[in-house]
Amino acid sequence: MAYTKRHRDIFNKGEYLEKEKIYFLGRTGEYGTIAKLYRYGIDAFLTNGNRKAFDIIATKNHKNAYIQVKTSKEQSFPTRFFQKYYDNEIPSPDFWVFVYSFPETNWVYKERYFILAHEELKQIQGQFVLPYFKKEGASTIEDVMRIEKDKILNKKPVGVDKIPLNLISSYEDRFDKIWNFLN
Repeated sequence: MAYTKRHRDIFNKGEYLEKEKIYFLGRTGEYGTIAKLYRYGIDAFLTNGNRKAFDIIATKNHKNAYIQVKTSKEQSFPTRFFQKYYDNEIPSPDFWVFVYSFPETNWVYKERYFILAHEELKQIQGQFVLPYFKKEGASTIEDVMRIEKDKILNKKPVGVDKIPLNLISSYEDRFDKIWNFLN
């Protein structure tokens, strides 16, 4: 198959990821997650659009699990966790799947999957960002949530939460969590 300029641009790993490249990278993680779920006998499908609380609905035994997928070529993942979930009443996914996509050879990528329940991510993300919020008077994760909520409601600038790969490495390939949730 001959690759067009458009294909070469999409596959070029040395360039800045433009919106189209980011879209394809995200889809790689989403479809890869669905494939992994199917291996567990879990039916799963994508939701459409970018303004929703989750990317995938997994279903088994008349139960649903709502999953947010974040894919990155870097060793950190933007979550926007406390910018989105600053209040416990905001609908949230049941699980987060972080997909680290990295080149194995020039044209072959490999993916690693890390699965966390929403509450697990809240605790890890909270402990990671808490030192940054201490200067604003935060001493607990609930304080971080209150501060972020105040900023958002008062239209003040907020940052973007990221989670480093090393903090979630023990959650690799934990698709059994989703299986157990649905059974």
